[in-house]
Amino acid sequence: IFEVTRDHEIVWEYISPFWGKTLNNNMVYRAYRIPYGWIPQLAQPQETPIAAVDVRTLRQPGAAAAGPAQSVVRVAGVQPYSKSADALCVATDNDTLRRSPKLFRVAESAFTPISAAGELESERPVLLFVGAERCVHCRKLWQLLAHEKLSPRLAQLDTRYLDADRHQDLASDLGVRGLPTLLLIKPGQPASRAPAQLSVDALLDWLHRAAG
Repeated sequence: IFEVTRDHEIVWEYISPFWGKTLNNNMVYRAYRIPYGWIPQLAQPQETPIAAVDVRTLRQPGAAAAGPAQSVVRVAGVQPYSKSADALCVATDNDTLRRSPKLFRVAESAFTPISAAGELESERPVLLFVGAERCVHCRKLWQLLAHEKLSPRLAQLDTRYLDADRHQDLASDLGVRGLPTLLLIKPGQPASRAPAQLSVDALLDWLHRAAG
């Protein structure tokens, strides 16, 4: 999404489909400015600072006083109100999310699981697949990586898999902002990131340019 400020600036923003237990920050309530560090090919402009808005004061005339709901009307077929949950969220970082069914399974014989940055050290380039087995798009990428046309090229690389659900800090340290992510590591550090939209031919082309 993008925002047009009073000074007619165009500000690109992103929304989060998740929310934490202490702060509602899902797509219904929050939009975040995209850090310029995420788009290094663009020059960083001189921004006009925007004062933080106290959302507690944005109340319509005649609205009830701020605070917990005074009463709850139950409607058939609608999820009951819960103070600790948000029915408008897409997903939440609670036990339900962690128990989400796996949509596919990464074969360890093809991509060796890692849990520490030191496991990315190798004499050969490392192709790192960062994903989660509950992720629909990760499943699609996994199916793409299994294509027989890619086998000869992948055989020239060390292939690793990082479970982003289990190792969030490591994924963050590697600059992972979304799932799935394919990184080429040399030596021990991210050297190239695969394009978001991939086909077999596009992946081969990227590997040829990135791995040499």
